[in-house]
Amino acid sequence: MMDIKEEILAQMDSALRPEFDKAIDNTVEGAFKEDVKTLGFMVANSIKCQWEVMKPHLFYAYCLGVKAQEAKAQAVPEWIEYEKRSPRIDGRYQIFIDGEQIAADWESGFGFSCPIGGEALIQQKITHWSVLGEDPKEPANDL
Repeated sequence: MMDIKEEILAQMDSALRPEFDKAIDNTVEGAFKEDVKTLGFMVANSIKCQWEVMKPHLFYAYCLGVKAQEAKAQAVPEWIEYEKRSPRIDGRYQIFIDGEQIAADWESGFGFSCPIGGEALIQQKITHWSVLGEDPKEPANDL
């Protein structure tokens, strides 16, 4: 049985790992170059090795941050301009397309599609997207 940390990492790994790796690698390389100048190669390399050891922990913290943003978005839907940013995780979202608000499915590398038939939507017509709110809950039957 997976613990919560493993569950979060498994869910987020394929969607967020490439973005995270690129950002952390750029950060580590930039810091390494500066450290070589000021501290010398041996010390800088030692520090770089510590970054590598910390990567899984940093990725977990990054995933927790993304999960917190998603939870906030579900509590208070925030409309995001599609041209500026697309969803990071495959799933169902609400979108504005041709002036209408509809539900659509997002798949990384493919884009938004119709949730019923799976047909691709014309991405250039989409202006905004947002995380869907939670499904309505059935009232408890207290009889």
